[in-house]
Amino acid sequence: MKTEKIAYLAGTVLALAGCGLNPIEYDDTLLDGPVVNDTSFTDPTFLLSTHPDLATFDRNRPVVICAHGYTACTYEWQEFREYAAADGRIHTSLVLLGGHGRDIEDFDGSTWEEWQAPIMAEYDSLVNLGFTRISLAGSSTGGALLLEYLSRNAFNEKTVKPREIFFIDPIVVPSSKLLHIVSVVGPILGNSPQELVNERQKRHWYTNRPASTLAQLNELIELLRRRLEKGFSLPEGTNAKCYKAKTDGSADPISALLIYKGLSDANGGRIDVEMIDSDLHVFTQLAARESATHADTLNQQRAFKEMVDRVMAH
Repeated sequence: MKTEKIAYLAGTVLALAGCGLNPIEYDDTLLDGPVVNDTSFTDPTFLLSTHPDLATFDRNRPVVICAHGYTACTYEWQEFREYAAADGRIHTSLVLLGGHGRDIEDFDGSTWEEWQAPIMAEYDSLVNLGFTRISLAGSSTGGALLLEYLSRNAFNEKTVKPREIFFIDPIVVPSSKLLHIVSVVGPILGNSPQELVNERQKRHWYTNRPASTLAQLNELIELLRRRLEKGFSLPEGTNAKCYKAKTDGSADPISALLIYKGLSDANGGRIDVEMIDSDLHVFTQLAARESATHADTLNQQRAFKEMVDRVMAH
């Protein structure tokens, strides 16, 4: 078996080498370029801590801090932000991960620790501002970054503990197994562009995926898998739910099983995991998807309602 794996790896590397390098290419219409940046840079209302009307906000109203995924930006949570605003019961705070939403040069070379840092920075800011009912939600890699915080008890000593933590299609096991050999193929490829099918996607997700960032993603999820195998728990008083699409081209559905087996509540009990009848990665993001169906909308709205209801009940 080991010999077969080595032969497969060698064959894959040779095949990719024959394709030549993939240089990073972009123009001013793409998020990758210098003209288009994440909306949060010009709109201070995306982060609750910088909202111009913050002085008027009820500090006891629940807040959900939302973290997006790899190559994405705050747009990935825009629909939840709009849903929550229409509902009127909670605040949202959309965090832009480090290295994301800027020029591709800022993304290339960034580390997963840098991606993660703004999440806790916003959490600490809201605690210092007097907010007492804070929850978190992470989609895809955003979910993995939240799990990494939990795996090292990053919230346990906080004066305010998270009330709820939501995972939307969190990635622990990638659907593409080539990610595991990125350290080998990365230097050959240099870049692994993703196919974005419309202008909205191209303005809110990086088209280019530099090998350095794929290596960071792989480092994060391999670390997370090892920690889930050992097991870790939520802080006292924190609840969690994982929503996972049954078919997912980015995050293998087995990710949900690993989370179910490896993450417990403070008393050792299982967290809630729901498998969603969907083939969309980050099934709650529909606005940029031309193929979204009525069933997709029902899945999204039901998840949003449950998230808000759980936050209000806790």
